[in-house]
Amino acid sequence: MNYTAEMAKITKGQFSPVYLFLGTESYLADSAKQTLIQATLAEDERDLNFGIYDMEEVPVGVALDDAESVPFFGDKRLVIMDRPNFFTAEKSKQKIDHDLVWLENYLKNPPDFTILAFFAPYEKLDERKKLRNF
Repeated sequence: MNYTAEMAKITKGQFSPVYLFLGTESYLADSAKQTLIQATLAEDERDLNFGIYDMEEVPVGVALDDAESVPFFGDKRLVIMDRPNFFTAEKSKQKIDHDLVWLENYLKNPPDFTILAFFAPYEKLDERKKLRNF
């Protein structure tokens, strides 16, 4: 995915159900987050329809439960998963049980009312991981 072209689509309201932002450039990641938030949700919808989760501290199931919930008083829900270390070979400092089967099933058929964005501040993903194909 071309960053500039994808940001232009998002700004125009053309969304994909799932995004993966990969790379260590924090300025681009922060800019993409702000663009997604502003383009997806009106300011008064953000409290009820926006969730951001650090995958090194929270199980993936918590974020997926939010992603599968119908939006309140709005058309879209935005869920951001930061530092999805289950896409890499890196070992987490904390032992968190991520339900990757649930994530695989979600990615096969994401709901049309949710935009799920992964922000992976890594150089590359683990090629051996089954989830990399999504």
